[in-house]
Amino acid sequence: MAQPVEATTYHWKWYYSVPGFALWLVLILALVLPKANRDLRALLILAPLVLVNLAWLSVERITGMSSSSATQFGTVLQSMAVGTAVLWLVAGYFTGFRGLIRCLLAFGTVVLVAACGILSYSARLSNETALFMVFFVFLTAIFVTALAVTRAVCRRRCGPRRFMLWLALWTLVTGMPGTVGFVISGHMILSSDLSMIRLSEFLLAIFLVGPILSLGLYLLNPPFMVLGFANPFFRERLEGCLRLKPAAATAEPSTGDDIAE
Repeated sequence: MAQPVEATTYHWKWYYSVPGFALWLVLILALVLPKANRDLRALLILAPLVLVNLAWLSVERITGMSSSSATQFGTVLQSMAVGTAVLWLVAGYFTGFRGLIRCLLAFGTVVLVAACGILSYSARLSNETALFMVFFVFLTAIFVTALAVTRAVCRRRCGPRRFMLWLALWTLVTGMPGTVGFVISGHMILSSDLSMIRLSEFLLAIFLVGPILSLGLYLLNPPFMVLGFANPFFRERLEGCLRLKPAAATAEPSTGDDIAE
C-alpha cells in the first residue's frame, strides 16, 4: 500500500532572485548615478539594447535552438550588450586619460559588467562559470583592441562608413588570435593538459570559429555606433573617448603618436 506523501514547504525569499537582476541593476546604476547621465537623452542607450534583443529573439526562433543553448548564448549576448551600453554611459569619464589607460578602463568596465551577467546565469563557482568568465575576457579584449586600432586608423578623418568598415576588418583580424587564446585557456581550465589540444582545433578556431565569433561581435556594434554618430549627446562621448575628428574636420599632420594619445 502506498504511503501518504507529505507536502514539502519551501520558503522563498525575495533576495534569492537578486543574482538574476544583477546585470540590469548595473545598467540602472550607470543611468542614475553619474551626473552626466541625468538627462533624458541618456535613455536613448536603451534603443540599441531593444534592437539587439529583438534580433536575438529572431535568431533564436529561426534556428530553433534548445532552451539550454538559448540560455547560454543569450547570457553571452545580454552581458556584452549591457556591458557595451554601460561603457557608452561612463565613457565621458575616460576622456582625461591617455590611450592605453582608456583602453584598460574600457576593458575593465565591460569585463566587470560581464561578471554580473555570469552571476545572473550561475551564482556557483565552477569550471563552467570560469569558462564563461574567460570567454568574456577574450571577447572584451577583441572588442577593445579592434576599437583601439580602428581609432588609430580613423583618427585624422572619421566618417561613420569608414569607421565601421575598418572596425569590421580589425574585429575579424583580432578575433582569430583571440579565439585561439580562448581555446588554450579553456583546455587549461577543463583539463590542465595543453598536449591534448589537436592541430585541427587550432585550425578550426582560426578559420571557422574566429570569423563567426568576430561577425557576431561586430554585429553587436552597429546599433550603438548609429546612436553615437547620429545623436549629439553620445557623439560627444564617442569623439571624446576615442579622440576622433569629424570627417569634415581638416586633417592635421600626423605626429606619430596616434595610439599613445
